[in-house]
Amino acid sequence: MTHQEEREYLGHTLTYIQQKKTELVSIPNYTGEDITKLAIEDHRVRTIAALRRAAEEPYFGRIDFTEENGTDKAYYIGKSGIENDKGGDPLVIDWRAPVASLFYGFSGGEELAYYVAPEGIIEGEIQLKRNIVIRQADIQRIVDTFVRGETSSSGGDEFLLYRLGEHKDDRLRDIVSTIQAEQNDIIRKEKNRPLFIQGVAGSGKTTVALHRLAFLLYEYREQLNAKRMIIFAPNAMFLNYISNVLPELGVGDIQQSTFIDWALSQMDVSFPLENEAERLMNVFETSSDEKNEASTLGSLATYKSIDAFATTHAQVSLQQLFDAGEGRHLTVEELANWTVDDGMPLARRKERFLQRVKHWIDEQAKWMDPPQARDFKKTAKQKLRTYSKHWPSTDPLSVYLYYLKEHAPTEWIRISETKTLTRADIAPLLHLHYRLHGIPKEHRFDHTVIDEAQDCSPYQLAVLNEVTRRKSFTVLGDLAQGIYGEEGVQSWSALEEVFGDTDTTLSVMQRSYRSTFEIITFANQFLKQMPGIETLAEPVFRSGNAVEVIKVKAAETFKVLAEWISTMQTKQAETLVILTRSSSEAKVIHQILHQAGQTTTLVSAEDTSYEGGISIMPVYLAKGLEFDAVLMWNVSQANYPEDARHAKLMYVGCTRALHELTLLYDGTPSPLLIESL
Repeated sequence: MTHQEEREYLGHTLTYIQQKKTELVSIPNYTGEDITKLAIEDHRVRTIAALRRAAEEPYFGRIDFTEENGTDKAYYIGKSGIENDKGGDPLVIDWRAPVASLFYGFSGGEELAYYVAPEGIIEGEIQLKRNIVIRQADIQRIVDTFVRGETSSSGGDEFLLYRLGEHKDDRLRDIVSTIQAEQNDIIRKEKNRPLFIQGVAGSGKTTVALHRLAFLLYEYREQLNAKRMIIFAPNAMFLNYISNVLPELGVGDIQQSTFIDWALSQMDVSFPLENEAERLMNVFETSSDEKNEASTLGSLATYKSIDAFATTHAQVSLQQLFDAGEGRHLTVEELANWTVDDGMPLARRKERFLQRVKHWIDEQAKWMDPPQARDFKKTAKQKLRTYSKHWPSTDPLSVYLYYLKEHAPTEWIRISETKTLTRADIAPLLHLHYRLHGIPKEHRFDHTVIDEAQDCSPYQLAVLNEVTRRKSFTVLGDLAQGIYGEEGVQSWSALEEVFGDTDTTLSVMQRSYRSTFEIITFANQFLKQMPGIETLAEPVFRSGNAVEVIKVKAAETFKVLAEWISTMQTKQAETLVILTRSSSEAKVIHQILHQAGQTTTLVSAEDTSYEGGISIMPVYLAKGLEFDAVLMWNVSQANYPEDARHAKLMYVGCTRALHELTLLYDGTPSPLLIESL
C-alpha cells in the first residue's frame, strides 16, 4: 500500500469514527435502575470516550500477515479497538489483542511468526511491519520496520530513536507505539504469579507496569475490576507525574496511591505521622554519626512476630462472672460460650458478645414490672460497659505499644516520648488493624503494582499480600537506586520470601532507552562501585553530546549556571533540572536565579506535582522523573564521598537526563568520578 493509500485508509477510519460517535452520542442517557440497561449504558459511555481518543490518533502501526492457510490480512494497531459494523475484520485492533503481539514481538529475523488466539496457535509469515505517526488526525511519518524481500531492517531502530529523541513535558506518556519485544513479554506475563521486575534506570519499567495493568484488564476482563486494582508509588509528585498514562490507555479507574496514604485511609490513628521533609533531611542530609540506628520494624521476622502476638492477644478468657444486679448474673462458664474464638476478628467477637449480653439483659427485664425493669436495664448496661473492659484492647495503636514494650523497648520509648509515628510504624499498625477488625471485602485488590519496590519493606509487602487476591502482584524497581539504605531491600529475595513456597518470576530489564549512549556509559561507572551490582546498563545506540564535568571557582558558579540554562534553551530543551545535594543548596540557587529574573520551580518534599520547565531540587527527590537536560550541582568530595549510598545518588541524578548531562564541582571532585577525570 502506497503512502497515498495509507492516507485514504486513515480518512475512511476517521469518517467511521465520527459517524459512530455521532450515533452513540445521540442516544439518550439511561438513568434507571435496570442492571442490564445500566451495563449497556456504561459500555456506550466508554465507547464514546474511546472514539474521542481515537479521533486524534486512531492507530500507530500496521502488520501484514499471511496465515498458514494462505489468507492475507492487514491489521492496524491502536490504543483502542474499533469494530466494523458492516462486518469483516475490525478497522483497528486493540494493542492488547493476541494478534497485536505480532507487531511487538517480530524483529524481522524470523522466517515464521505466530500468535496465540482463543482457538489456538495461528502461524504464518509477516509481509510488512509499519510504524505510522499520526498527530491531530494527520499522518506525520511512516517508517517501514520490515518489508519481506528487502534486506534492510533498520527502520525499527530509526523509528525508536525518533521517538526517544523527542523532548519531554511534565508528564510520563504511554509507549504503545514503541513497546519493545522484552517489554511486551513482561506486559503479557500471567496474572496469578508474583512478577518481580529488576530494571535499570531508563528501562521503561514504570511504563511497562502501567501498560501491564491495561493488558490484564483486557485479557481478564471477566475476572478483574479496574476499581479493584492499584499502583503504589513512592510519593505524591511521582503519582502526579505518571497520572496521564492510564487514562491515555483508557483505564483511568485504577487506583493510584502511596502506601502510607492508602494505609492511613484504612484506619484511625491518634498519633500524627512524622514530617516528610524532616525525615528526608534526617536520611540524606544528616551526618552518619547523627543518624538513628536502622530499625528492624520493616522486616518479615517482625511481621511474623507481631502476627503471633496478635493471635495470643485475641484470646479472651473472662475470669469474673457478670453481675447484672437484682440477683441476675452470668457465670464464667456461660460467658465462655459467648467468647469462643470461631475465626472472627476480636472486635467483631466483642461486638457480638455485647449484643448477646444486652439481649440477655432485655430478656431478664421481661420478668419484672415496668419501673423495676427500666431501672434494672439502665444499671445492668452501665455494669456491662464496665465489664467490657475485661476484654483485650481492639485499638491497633494500644496493641502495637503493648508489643513494642515487650519486644522492642527502644521503639516503645521513641513513640511514648514523641507521640509521633514514623513510616516504619504504619505497616505494623495496619496489620494489627486487620487482625483486630478484619479486612472488608471492598478493601481487597484483584492486582497490585508496587513501583520503586527497592524502597518497600518486606512488612509492607506482607500486609499487601493479605489484601491482594491470588498473590497477583507486579513488583518493580532497581536495586541500584535503593538510596534509602536499610529502609528498603538489598536483594529481591528479601521480598520474594514474603510469598513463601509460591513460585515467583523475576524479569530483568538491562536495556536503557531513556538516555543517550554517552550518558548511560558515563552513569555505568557508578554501578561498578556498588556492592552486589553485577551487570551494567545497556544503552540504546542513540548518540548525543558528551557528558561535561566542569571545575568552576565558587565566584563563577552562578555565571556558569546561567550560561548552561541559556545554552539548553537554545537547544530547545523543554524540561531542565538542577540537582543539588541538599535542600538548603536548592533554596540558595532558587533565590539567586529568582533575583536574576530567571523563572524556576523549587521542588520540595511537600510538593504533590511536577510542573516542568526549569526545576531545582535535591537529588534524592528526582528518582522516577526524567528531564531533557540535567545539571548536577557541586559534585565535590564533600557532597559525594566514596560510599555505596552516594554512588547510588550519583547514578540516580545522572540517569534523569534524556539528552544533556553536565556536572559542576568546586574544589576537590567526588572520588566517585574516577573514570571521568
